[in-house]
Amino acid sequence: MTLFLDKMRGTPEDLFGRKVIHLVAQMAYPAIVGFIAEKCGSEDANIHLRDIGSKISERLMRVYKPEKKKLTPLIKEFFVMLWEDKKIKVKVREKDHLKRPVKLRITDGNCGLCPKEEEIEPIEGLNFCVPISGFLETMLNELVKNNHPMGIKKIIGASIKFKVETIASRGSGSKNCIHEVEITY
Repeated sequence: MTLFLDKMRGTPEDLFGRKVIHLVAQMAYPAIVGFIAEKCGSEDANIHLRDIGSKISERLMRVYKPEKKKLTPLIKEFFVMLWEDKKIKVKVREKDHLKRPVKLRITDGNCGLCPKEEEIEPIEGLNFCVPISGFLETMLNELVKNNHPMGIKKIIGASIKFKVETIASRGSGSKNCIHEVEITY
């Protein structure tokens, strides 16, 4: 993916607006997932696919500066930017004693990575959209590192860390893709 992005011409705005990239990704991605799962098994495929999402996020964060300042709108902004997906739901599942969110659940019924259920056979133990968890985790942690004003640096000396897991995927037979975000302060 890095070589592909390096050869692209135009501005970052051009990159985000290219629907062709989205279509190519949707067509090629199931074959890539199947190949990785066949070569190394579902467990290692989850790790590799998550790493792919993380690397894409690192690269993208060099050129993309998010507009939203609060956590939930920021997550929604990234889904819209990446997949033109405006139907995700972000819900706070738990708060700490200071009423800060410590667990979020992202529900996506229109995942840009997962094939439609009739298009592919599910792979046991593999969530097709696991790169999204790697992407989100890296993106959120990078924003903390770069002092993004999403309200997380209000506590002096706070060390905030995000952990994101994909717990269900349409590509593996679930009705929706579900990602859980854990926040430690």
